[in-house]
Amino acid sequence: MTARVAQRAHSVGIWALRPELVGTAEQVAEKIRAYQEAGVNLLLIQASPLDEELERIATDLFPLVDRELVSQS
Repeated sequence: MTARVAQRAHSVGIWALRPELVGTAEQVAEKIRAYQEAGVNLLLIQASPLDEELERIATDLFPLVDRELVSQS
């Protein structure tokens, strides 16, 4: 039997690691705070194109997320 793996699932590498951190900065900040409340203290960010997206994350997202969470990174 041939198993077909979606490109999205394959690119993550581990099926369980799909936090769905997509949306507006406000929506993503809300999801990150929910992870924080659940006890998550580390998020690994993968973005493409990397430089542009990391700049956008730093300017648009970080100000919306709890300062304590950002300072731990």
